[in-house]
Amino acid sequence: MKGVKLSFNRRISSKDSDDFFPTPHWAVQALLVYEKFQGEIFEPACGTGNISEVLLKNHYKVLSNDIVDRGYGDKHEDFLKTNFEVANIVTNPPYNRANEFVLHALKFTRNKVAMLLRLSFLEGAQRYNDIYLKSPPAKVYVFSKRVTFMPEAIKGNSGSGPTAYAWFVWDKTRKIKTPEVRWIEPDIIDKCKQHG
Repeated sequence: MKGVKLSFNRRISSKDSDDFFPTPHWAVQALLVYEKFQGEIFEPACGTGNISEVLLKNHYKVLSNDIVDRGYGDKHEDFLKTNFEVANIVTNPPYNRANEFVLHALKFTRNKVAMLLRLSFLEGAQRYNDIYLKSPPAKVYVFSKRVTFMPEAIKGNSGSGPTAYAWFVWDKTRKIKTPEVRWIEPDIIDKCKQHG
């Protein structure tokens, strides 16, 4: 696959790639066990619709977008160049643009922003100054069993990746000084996988 290298099941892509790694349906369902959303949800990096489809099945109104037309989505624009207000954003952003996605989402969202990010997204002085000092997340939901991301071209993968991921949730309806860290429990993950 052009622009993508795989090593020990890690999510690695070149800086100029579109960083497309589809989100497992169960990982989205696991978020919805813990978080509810009021109002419409915008998925700005929808890919082939994995996140959007789970949200729709859970009766949310969803607007889907991706900069690349993969046969799914209402729009195909660069999210970082959009400037319309939405109630909520739920996405697995391209990791090479994750900081920008978070900052942009926080500007144009009224209620909640949920981003599926590496747990190491908690680190970094620049990230602390640009994001966390001004807008800390309300909750960080750490997967007790790791999420595996594989490019669409790779099939049959069922292993566990070496990178830890979490859902980072900002709640603009509440003033948060100290984020709450919770674990997505193993039995919840197993149930979401069975029904995913």
